[in-house]
Amino acid sequence: MDKDDKIVEALLKNNNVISFEQAFKKKAGINQEIEGKSNYQVHTPNGEPSEGVNQSIIGDGNFQVTGDVTFNQLKSIKQELVPPIDSIGASTTLVTRIETLLDDVKKAQYKRIGKSYNWRALNGQLGIAFGFSKTSWKKVYLLPQSRGNDVIAWLQKKYDNTISGRIEKASMQSGYQHTKPKCYELETEFAQQIGWSEEELKAQRIAFTGITSRRYIKVALYNQWVDRLGSLLD
Repeated sequence: MDKDDKIVEALLKNNNVISFEQAFKKKAGINQEIEGKSNYQVHTPNGEPSEGVNQSIIGDGNFQVTGDVTFNQLKSIKQELVPPIDSIGASTTLVTRIETLLDDVKKAQYKRIGKSYNWRALNGQLGIAFGFSKTSWKKVYLLPQSRGNDVIAWLQKKYDNTISGRIEKASMQSGYQHTKPKCYELETEFAQQIGWSEEELKAQRIAFTGITSRRYIKVALYNQWVDRLGSLLD
């Protein structure tokens, strides 16, 4: 096997970069051919003319260059998941409901936790809950549409456990009222999220209820006050 045959053989191997600077430095009429994927075919004449260089390449993801060359790292191509026809992702109604709930839960959790809140955490939890990894949570959309209600129910439970969710759920129940100790707890939590000091909270409570000491505020009025604080966070 002569030198030219050895070079061609090397070119046919995937993921190789072949330099012709030494092999063809003084040789004209260079012919290069490659078949395969992810190959690099390069002629680097080091400033010499590139006349008579014929290059052909067949396959996907190949690079073919003649002249002085500098290689930079290429960014990987992102592949989006295409949901099957009967999957959750193929249903606009299910996708919209799931995305809305994801957004609602995140906003409600952020109100309680603040700037340290990890906006991606819920996505990972959702993925794990349905058998996927944290980073593959979007595969939930590939589940059958019959599982859509399970995903929605999981997210709804998450929302119901937030402060906003508890208040919303409680307000839907006829005649429901928090106990006095629960009102105190919610009042303190809401005030912290709003950013009020104890003095500011007390002043606002007196302005709303007209009563100086909270021990004399009736449960019904205290619930109205707590609801008012909650609405300031929405």
